[in-house]
Amino acid sequence: MGNMFQSIWMRGLNWTSNEIRWKRGRHMKDEHKKKMIAPIVITVLIVLYYVGIACGVIAIRQMPAVMAVIMIAGPLALAGAMIYVCIERIKEIRKGEEDDLSKY
Repeated sequence: MGNMFQSIWMRGLNWTSNEIRWKRGRHMKDEHKKKMIAPIVITVLIVLYYVGIACGVIAIRQMPAVMAVIMIAGPLALAGAMIYVCIERIKEIRKGEEDDLSKY
């Protein structure tokens, strides 16, 4: 009975089931885009911070070369790790796994 009512209602609005699926899919994609904004913004800010630290170390001329390489490689490695984590998070959001804690 409910299925018949739904089909009559959809015909009254001239929507096919494919159009409804498309609209639901579009809504979900828009929702996913909104959830991706925060991780991307945080990643950009943290990467800029780490790159700033590396540039600051480069600006110090009186530091031994080995120490400078270590102090530049550290922040750049952390920036790379942050980008990797952000990419993984975006993949999770696109799959629909917004809440990792619900798995446990």
